[in-house]
Amino acid sequence: MKNKALKIILCIVVLVIVIAVIIFGIIKLTAKNPTDSVTYFIEYLKSGDLNGAKEYTNESSLEMLGIDSETEDIEMVKLFFKNVNLNIVEVTKDSNQAIVKAEITNRDLKTIMQNYMQKALELAMSSINSSNTTEDMESQLQEFFKSQFESTQIENVTTSVDIVLTKVDGDWKIVLDENLRDAILPGLTEISNLYTTMAS
Repeated sequence: MKNKALKIILCIVVLVIVIAVIIFGIIKLTAKNPTDSVTYFIEYLKSGDLNGAKEYTNESSLEMLGIDSETEDIEMVKLFFKNVNLNIVEVTKDSNQAIVKAEITNRDLKTIMQNYMQKALELAMSSINSSNTTEDMESQLQEFFKSQFESTQIENVTTSVDIVLTKVDGDWKIVLDENLRDAILPGLTEISNLYTTMAS
């Protein structure tokens, strides 16, 4: 009798969980307000689901964020977004356009990239008189790069940004622009422009 009761309770619990998952999935896919679109966009980026993130933008790719749509190194992409924190301050909207005022926080990517380049130079110099292979150096650099996103030595940068959304077929789509990119990835554009200038 007890076993039968336990089985019934277990079935009910499983059913409730399944229903909750289905409902949550539907909510995610059919976000009907600007706040949800922005929130889901950030969460998909953090999880490395680039296709999911694209569903909440007005673009067919995420190239505005510097992400190659054909990239296969999702784990590396996730590093750039893993520390992103979103704080929505205010939402204004009319029938077809909305502005979400938000504060977005992430690690200072300028510092991370500068540290990475310095480490790469150090390893290159030390490899001259060592038996380290190119593979060894690449492995060390990759581990160093990952550690930078965990390091307490890297400061967080918080940027206030107006995120523009437009209504497309009933769904709120984020308009990707430079302001949003620089808020999500603080310092990355600056360091990229610096190295481009030095290379030219």
